[in-house]
Amino acid sequence: CSDSAVFTPKDGGKWTLAKLNVQVTDGGYSQMVDHLSHAHLVAEAVCVSMERHLSHKHPLYQMLKFHCRGVLTANVLGAPALLAPGQFMHTLYAYGWKGASKLVSGAAKSEDWIAQGFTEDLINRGVDDRGTLPYYPYRDDG
Repeated sequence: CSDSAVFTPKDGGKWTLAKLNVQVTDGGYSQMVDHLSHAHLVAEAVCVSMERHLSHKHPLYQMLKFHCRGVLTANVLGAPALLAPGQFMHTLYAYGWKGASKLVSGAAKSEDWIAQGFTEDLINRGVDDRGTLPYYPYRDDG
């Protein structure tokens, strides 16, 4: 909005409050999108699939079982405590439980599995060309 206030360090306390507001909002976004959506909910899908389709003797099962320990419990108990009306997100953040639910839903809809692939990620970040960047262990060991 063109008539929104703009604060600078010269505004003293208002500047501090504006920075605090941005940091709190960014923290909430990070928790809902990056942490809950991209970590917990993705892990839940992987863990449920692992239990349904892999033998307990399968090497992938053996590697993933430690990552899956507690995921379902945390998701089943934690998500309702965060996203229900009057619960944590409603009291901690200005966007409340409705806004938090929209963030989680939007994150799931916009998930781009191709862009998260190793090669695609290198290309998107411009570090895939050995001629331009001859030494990059992350790419070279990948």
